[in-house]
Amino acid sequence: MIRLPRLTRPLGGLALAAALTLSATACGEEEPKQPAVTEADLATAAIASQLAVKLEIDQALCTAKALVKDLGVKQLHSSGVLNDEDIAQLDRRFDQETATALADATVACWDWRTHTTTLASLYPEAETDAWDAYVACTEKLDEKLRASIAEANARDGKTGAQRELAAAEQQCRKPLGKAVAAK
Repeated sequence: MIRLPRLTRPLGGLALAAALTLSATACGEEEPKQPAVTEADLATAAIASQLAVKLEIDQALCTAKALVKDLGVKQLHSSGVLNDEDIAQLDRRFDQETATALADATVACWDWRTHTTTLASLYPEAETDAWDAYVACTEKLDEKLRASIAEANARDGKTGAQRELAAAEQQCRKPLGKAVAAK
C-alpha cells in the first residue's frame, strides 16, 4: 500500500470501480450505448480502490488518474504497481521513478483542509482559527510531503524525509492545543 500519513476513513473500492465504469438507466428506457472501458479506466479503478482505504474518495481517484496519466498502463505493469490481472499492488517498494510519480500524483491531489477531518477527534477543543492556522502551516509542507511519500515507496529504504515531515507537521499542530487520546 502506498505509504501516506495515517488516515482513518476507509472506503470500498467496488463502489469506486462501479462509479468509474457503470452508468444508470431508468426503467423502460432504451439502454444507452456504453462507452468502452479502457485499460487506463481499469488501472485507475484498481489503483483508486486501493488508495481509498487511506485517502478521501476524491483524493484517491484524483491520485490514481494522475498516476495513470503520468506513467501509463504499460509502465504501471512493468514497475509492479499493477499485476497481470490489473490488480493494484501498492504494498511494496518501487524504483525511484515510480516512487516519485506516486509522490507527485499524491501531492497534486492532496488537500490539507480535507486532512483535518482525520484529526478533528484528537482536538475537540480546537477553534476554527486554530484549524485555519494548521492548514496555513501545513500547506507549506507539500515538498516535505512529496519527499516523504517518494522515500517511503522507494526501494532504498531511507527514512529522513519521513521524520522531517512528521516533525514539521507536529509543529503545525501546536495551535490546535493538546491532543486527546484516540478512541
